[in-house]
Amino acid sequence: MWSATPAPNIGGSQGDVLSAVSCTAVAVCAAVGSTAQGTLSNRWNGSTWTAQPTPVPYASPQYSQLTSVSCVSDTACVTVGQYADQLFNRLPFADAWDGSAWMSMPMPGPMGTPGSQLAGVSCPSATMCVAVGSNGDFQSFSELWNGSKCKGSLLSAWTPPGSTQASLSSVSCPTTRACVAVGSYIASGQLHALTEQWNGSAWTAMGNAQADSGTLVSVACTTSTSCMAVGSTNASTPGAFAESWDGTGWQSVPTPAGAGSQKLLAVACPAAGTCEAVGYGTNGGSSPQAPIVDGWDGATWSQQLTPSFRTASRLSGVSCGSTTLCTAVGYQSNGAATLAEQWNGSAWALQLTPNSTGATSNSLDAVACPTTTTCVAIGRSQGGSPGMATTLAERWDGTSWVAQPIPTQGLLLSVSCPTTSFCSAAGAGGKSLGDSSGNGTNLTLVESYVA
Repeated sequence: MWSATPAPNIGGSQGDVLSAVSCTAVAVCAAVGSTAQGTLSNRWNGSTWTAQPTPVPYASPQYSQLTSVSCVSDTACVTVGQYADQLFNRLPFADAWDGSAWMSMPMPGPMGTPGSQLAGVSCPSATMCVAVGSNGDFQSFSELWNGSKCKGSLLSAWTPPGSTQASLSSVSCPTTRACVAVGSYIASGQLHALTEQWNGSAWTAMGNAQADSGTLVSVACTTSTSCMAVGSTNASTPGAFAESWDGTGWQSVPTPAGAGSQKLLAVACPAAGTCEAVGYGTNGGSSPQAPIVDGWDGATWSQQLTPSFRTASRLSGVSCGSTTLCTAVGYQSNGAATLAEQWNGSAWALQLTPNSTGATSNSLDAVACPTTTTCVAIGRSQGGSPGMATTLAERWDGTSWVAQPIPTQGLLLSVSCPTTSFCSAAGAGGKSLGDSSGNGTNLTLVESYVA
C-alpha cells in the first residue's frame, strides 16, 4: 500500500517542492528539490526520510534549487541545479553524496558565467557522472565528475557554428565512456535539434544529411552503439521526428507523417533495436488532440494503432518491462479521465484505469515498470474547491489497474521503482495545491509504496 512518509520541510518555508527522486534499493532513495529558502534534499533509509544539507557555492544566494539527481548506490549520488547571486545572475552547481554527507563539487568554466544552468545528470557508475545544460552565452555545455572530491572538469560540448543559442536538456550514459545528450539550438532565427556524443574524452556532434528543424526532448540508450532520441519539428504544423545513434553517427530516421501536428514526448528502449515513443497529435482541421505511439524495429518507425477517442487525449510517459510489454500513460476525455495503454508485442490495448470520484480532471504523468507484471503510475486529479489538487497513484498487477490510496493532497512529479515491492514518488503538497484559501504554503511530499 501507499503511505505518506513524512519528509522534512524547511521551517517557515512556503514553497517546498521535491522535483526528482532516485532509488537504488528498497532502503536507499534520494529526493531533491527546492524551498523558498533554498535547496532541499531528503534521504530515505528504509523507514524514515531525513533532511540532508546540500551546500551551495555562494554565501547568500538570492535563490537556489536542485533539479535532477542520479544515484548508483547508497554511497554515490550526484545532484545538480542552479542558484542566483546577489545580482540575480543564474549559475550552475552540483553536489555529490559519499554515504554520509553532500559535498560541493568543483565546477570550472560556466561556473562563473551568468545565466548558466544544468538540466540533467546521468551516472553510469560511482566514479563517473555527466551533467548537461546551457551556459550564459546560450551555448551547450556539460560537466564531468570522476568520483573524486577534489576534481571536476568542464566538458566543452560541441556548439553548432553560427548558433545564437544552444542547450542540452536530456542525457543518457549506458557506460562510463559513452553518453548521449540531446536538446536544441537556434541558428539564423530557426530552432534546430542538437545531438552530441561523449566518447570518454570529448563531446562530438555528428552532422545529419539535413539540418533538422525542431527540438529533441527525450533520449534512451541501451548500449554505446544504440540510442534513440525523439521530439518534434519546428514547422508551422509540428511533426514528430526521431534520430538514431549507431555508434558512429547520428541519422535522422523518418517517422510516420500525420494529417495534423504531432509531438513525441517520451521514448523507452527495452533493448537495442526496439523502442516505443509516445506523444500526441491531431488529424488536421478541428479534430481533437489524440494519443500517438510510434514503434521502432531497428530499421524503421511505424505508427502503431491505438484506441481512438472523441475528445482530447494524450500519452506523456512510457516504460517497458520487456521488449514485448510496454505501458504508456496520460489522459483522455479532455483531461477528465486517466489513460493507460499496454503493448503486448503486436498491438496496443486500452486498459481500464480508476479515476478519483468527483474529480473534474484526472491524469497520469509518469510510469515505472520494473517487470512485465508490475507497473506503478503517478499523476493528479482536480476537483471540488478551486485550486484543489489530489495525488493519484495506480498499480498494475499483471491483470488490472488498482487505485492505490494516497493519504495526502498534492502533486507527484517523479516515480522510481527499484523492485516490484517498493516504489517512491516525490512531489509537492500543501495548501497552495490542496486548499482553496490560496495562501501559497507548499510542503514537500513523498509517498512510498510497499507491497
